Amino acid sequence: MKTAFTIFFALFLFAVFTAEAQHNINPIARKLNDSAVNIGMAGDDDQLRKAIDLFNQAIKIDSNNILPYWNKMNFQNQLKQYNEAIVTGCQMIKMRPKDVVIKMTVGEIYDRSEDSINSKKLYNTALSILNVQLDTMSKRNAEYRLCLEKKAFMLILLNQAENGHEILNELYNSEIDERKKTALKMFLDWNKHDIIYGKETTSDSY
Repeated sequence: MKTAFTIFFALFLFAVFTAEAQHNINPIARKLNDSAVNIGMAGDDDQLRKAIDLFNQAIKIDSNNILPYWNKMNFQNQLKQYNEAIVTGCQMIKMRPKDVVIKMTVGEIYDRSEDSINSKKLYNTALSILNVQLDTMSKRNAEYRLCLEKKAFMLILLNQAENGHEILNELYNSEIDERKKTALKMFLDWNKHDIIYGKETTSDSY
């Protein structure tokens, strides 16, 4: 059996869901968001459009809740509504200007829409933020390795795959947690295309 893995699920969701701890989400908005996710799970275009309408309602009720923006962008991306997804993504960037995960995701959508100029701008901005974070962060900080992982993916997206893979291999070789090591292993040979479009991985590889 093969399962498609994308960075949306491997890395990006971490940053988005940690936002819940920083915001007291309106319960009605949360219910609308959760209902929309369930509807969208059906996968067909009509259901995805219905889900997007519910995300819009959730955003109208609680415009500071980033989760419906994230899910809306993801569903717009699935519908190949790249221009609309970019607008949603840019709204999230305004909400969380230092969030490299969101910048990386929106950059990927720019790449899907064949706009390499704007994608490169976002990747470079995100890389600069990461470099500052890494320069000022103790290696003992629990976030340090995650920042390095993000930097590796950013370098690959910027066509500096050799440098990105070097970081990923260093992280893999030094990881003592077998579960995390297994998760890292499946990304060791990923290229830019794999990050943007996902890669099918056999179930025995994770």
